[in-house]
Amino acid sequence: MRKIIKEIKKIHSISDYKKLCKKVFNKIDYVFNERLVGNIQAYYYLSRQRNKTERENDKIKIIFLCQELSLWGKIEPVFEKMKEYPEIETIVLAIPHHDMTNMDSPEHYTDVNRAYDYFGKRDDSVINARISETEWFDLKELKPDYVFYQRPYDHYLPIPYKSKNVMKYSRICYLPYGYFDSYIFECVINRNFMRYVSIFFADNMDSFSLVKKQFHQNIKSQKSILTGYPILEEVIKRSDQYVKKEKQWNKQIMWTPRWTIDDSLGGSHFFMYKDNFVEYMEENSDDYFVCRPHPLAFENFVKEGLMTLEEVNEYIKKYDECKNGEIDSSTDYLEKFLNTDVLITDISGIVIEFFLLGKPIIFCGSYAGMTESYQEVFSTFYVCNSWEEIVSILNKLALNNDSLKEKRVAVLNKIKNQHRGATNRIIDSLNNNDV
Repeated sequence: MRKIIKEIKKIHSISDYKKLCKKVFNKIDYVFNERLVGNIQAYYYLSRQRNKTERENDKIKIIFLCQELSLWGKIEPVFEKMKEYPEIETIVLAIPHHDMTNMDSPEHYTDVNRAYDYFGKRDDSVINARISETEWFDLKELKPDYVFYQRPYDHYLPIPYKSKNVMKYSRICYLPYGYFDSYIFECVINRNFMRYVSIFFADNMDSFSLVKKQFHQNIKSQKSILTGYPILEEVIKRSDQYVKKEKQWNKQIMWTPRWTIDDSLGGSHFFMYKDNFVEYMEENSDDYFVCRPHPLAFENFVKEGLMTLEEVNEYIKKYDECKNGEIDSSTDYLEKFLNTDVLITDISGIVIEFFLLGKPIIFCGSYAGMTESYQEVFSTFYVCNSWEEIVSILNKLALNNDSLKEKRVAVLNKIKNQHRGATNRIIDSLNNNDV
């Protein structure tokens, strides 16, 4: 009401009045169609899925949507483990990337389907979602029992694969693509998407409780299950198996800047430190430097007018021309983590993965909206508010002066036990029809 009153005060002409009316009616239309009608549809189809007494397939057919390869590692342990079960059939539906620089065009997808190219070389059970420029594979034909989504954002997906369409014939499953350690990550539990989800596999107690509250109106058809995070279980396993290689460099330093400068979403220190990082890399030729921006960072910086495409390419070129550095965009970033000695980072859902390796973390700025359970983890970070502070900590660590090591190890040993068995808990809940 206050917003409407403010708008009314701005009216000085018939044109202003028409603009206000349009805003009000658009809002009413959104509330009615997107919220009310969407909630009714969700309740109806979720109930219908729950009341199914017989499967349409001999095996449990589970589809994994893959559009962003950088996020595949979050669910890959579950996908690979399911292959060991003869009663389960798994299929990957590979969807081309949606170009953020052309968000105004809802059907703008890259011509190259990187996900299909990746899986086509290693897995037979993959389907190219794109049949032609105007035609998409009909997922409904597969009669899936469950469909796993990578992200809770329908606006990146082609219309046939949006959750409100898929939930009409299959149960939707969702495992967060980022560890829930801050309430700014409620975006990974998007309400508009979550109303269509049948099963949410919670990475920790915070996300479990939050989603359980969201599901309270449809509790019989929607389940929030506390399973732990499969990627953390994978980190633990690979860390235990890791054999240190003979180092070419004195140490490896990795920087993972965030994708947005919006402080309400955690903010990014990329523009504050991007030149410092390059200069430090050039001055310390005995060390190796990895810059791994969020997968959407450069696209978003261009979209927001913070950088031009030419400036992005010029920045990447600086690393290409330097023998002791790289811009990393590899699918398997865990391999980079294992070889990294120190992580410099903004707020990020992957920090917890590096933390479980027991290595020092230099955190830039403050951790906005941190959950209570994550405060113990955060207390083991070296928090810096300037480049000079970052260099000071790096110098101390180079002299093996790691004052937070003992505390870090104690905290990570507690967390490890919460995630061991996460993959099996997810599969067992589906296989035993507990949901």
